Amino acid sequence: MATSGLAKLGDPRTVVTDPSARYFGADLAEDTLVPADGALLGETTYQQFKAR
Repeated sequence: MATSGLAKLGDPRTVVTDPSARYFGADLAEDTLVPADGALLGETTYQQFKAR
């Protein structure tokens, strides 16, 4: 998401990921920031959102 956003703005910086980075100081599991089973989800994809 960050890479495509920067590219759309013409920003040449490279996005570097860090799997050991913390989220506001907390260690997160792989599924911590995703909706649980039964969540009501929208249908707009990131690509559709970005195109608007």
